[in-house]
Amino acid sequence: MQIRVTLRRDRSVVDAEVVDRARYNSDPAFRAAANRALRAALNPACQPWPLPPERWPDWQTIVFGFDPRDVF
Repeated sequence: MQIRVTLRRDRSVVDAEVVDRARYNSDPAFRAAANRALRAALNPACQPWPLPPERWPDWQTIVFGFDPRDVF
């Protein structure tokens, strides 16, 4: 599964979304795993993200791949 995260210049998260919305809406197991990934991306305790501020254009939007088999 892929999660797209958009960040501000201050390295805090603006938005995180599941890329495959059709599967998210139709597959309960996928949705449960995706919700965990979203919570991880949005967790206030993990912000600001440890990214170099001067390279913001490079990391303004990041797409992460998550494999639920690695979590459970």
